[in-house]
Amino acid sequence: MPQPRTTGLVSLAVVVLWLITSIPSARAGGSLKVIDNPGGGQVVYGPVDQSTPQGAMAAVLRYVHIHFGDRPQVGKVFKSTDGQIFGAFFTVTAKSDGNKPIAGLVIVSLARGSKAAAAVLLTTTPAASSKPNPSSYTS
Repeated sequence: MPQPRTTGLVSLAVVVLWLITSIPSARAGGSLKVIDNPGGGQVVYGPVDQSTPQGAMAAVLRYVHIHFGDRPQVGKVFKSTDGQIFGAFFTVTAKSDGNKPIAGLVIVSLARGSKAAAAVLLTTTPAASSKPNPSSYTS
């Protein structure tokens, strides 16, 4: 059932965003950091040099596009009730890596008084090969 997995991804992303906004060196750095999961997938996180939710989301999705050589297909988009956290589920074909199907979640944080930060969770596990419909996820 996708609901528990989606909830787990959102929880992980919230923790990653909390770490980003809590660690001064992560905010001061100008580049995104990448954590490779040995079982497949990645976590990409870091500051985003944008001041609007639309600009920050576009910058992160542009990174995904450049990294994989294909435009992400965005599905379900969501935001927190306080309007400081925005996210979207997406799929993309990794043209730069043998046309592997990738499923992902991007979350952007625009907390008042701090720079925008983002986290992208990517999975390359066999579950992604079925090309899930990102609009079927719930937040």
